[in-house]
Amino acid sequence: QRMRWEWFYTMLEANDGTLWATSFGLHGSKSLWQFNGENWEWIDSIESQVNQMLEDKNGDLWVIYDRYGGNSKTLKSFNIITGDWTDHLQERTVLALTESSSQQMWAGTDNGLWQFDGSDWQEIAPMVGLGISSLLQTEDQSIWAGGRDGLWRFDGIGWKQHLFDQEILTLFEASDGRLWTGTDNGLWQFDGRNWYSQNQLVGIKITKLVESQDKSVWALAKDSLWRLSLTGWSQPNPLKGKEVYSEIWHSQRSPMIETKQGYIWVGTHNNGIWRYDGTEWWQPIALAEIGCH
Repeated sequence: QRMRWEWFYTMLEANDGTLWATSFGLHGSKSLWQFNGENWEWIDSIESQVNQMLEDKNGDLWVIYDRYGGNSKTLKSFNIITGDWTDHLQERTVLALTESSSQQMWAGTDNGLWQFDGSDWQEIAPMVGLGISSLLQTEDQSIWAGGRDGLWRFDGIGWKQHLFDQEILTLFEASDGRLWTGTDNGLWQFDGRNWYSQNQLVGIKITKLVESQDKSVWALAKDSLWRLSLTGWSQPNPLKGKEVYSEIWHSQRSPMIETKQGYIWVGTHNNGIWRYDGTEWWQPIALAEIGCH
């Protein structure tokens, strides 16, 4: 009954299947919730809206909060055993977070890149002063860091800059090893040696990328969804002209996921939720008119 008047805006599925969610209550309350597959449990009050959640290898939660009216973001971790919160990089505005295969946490900020070894944070010298809002580790163990000033790659030895004049919004590695990069002005593909701009998407702000089980790459923008197949880029008819990316501030802003079954689910601003099973689009009647952010 308590959840009836809660607005849920950021969710995360843990490795054990547990679902974590944050909410904003009718009277301004802010909460962290946990779903074990059968029941929802209120876990704790939180001080501000959550922009991103990540689970580390130990099962603990890392949370990026909005603060100071949304103009800055702070980082905390939550120990799921003790229930304790720990502050991180308190003097920085944290924009992106990822954990490497060596269990080191990387944090991109509005003024540099940082690495956490479990005890201390170290600033990455070549990245001082740069705004880093996207992070990804690829299968070859490279760390990619992108933001308003372009894209950088760390190959384990040194850093090299790519896409100098692009603002990087999202990074994705496809099953064939190619790196896809969404920017504020289109989409790029990297095959390990060269970059290729996707001409059909020039001028479009790409905010999220996924791959379906048929190996198609999907690119999400504010008012369009695109699919790359053997015949090139195309838009699915059911979603043409529908606003699929929300400008609401306290939102993940990228309501597109691929499930373990290989389905693509897309949330729209006010045209409901849609599912693609590899053959056709389907919309649950009960979710036909809701907004999903």
